Amino acid sequence: MTRVIVVVVALCAVVFAAYWLGGRDSRVERKLEQSETRGRVNDALSEHIDPDSIDGRLRDLAE
Repeated sequence: MTRVIVVVVALCAVVFAAYWLGGRDSRVERKLEQSETRGRVNDALSEHIDPDSIDGRLRDLAE
């Protein structure tokens, strides 16, 4: 009975480790995207915005 419990616990540990390591890349990518987004937002908020630059950005986005 003890062997069965040890085997079940070991299998659970292996499954959990595989799940954790498999999702690590996606977590790292998500954090990187979030930091890039924060940087773009901070840059956009710190820029001086005039009507000509807004028109230029809208034209760029429309292309």
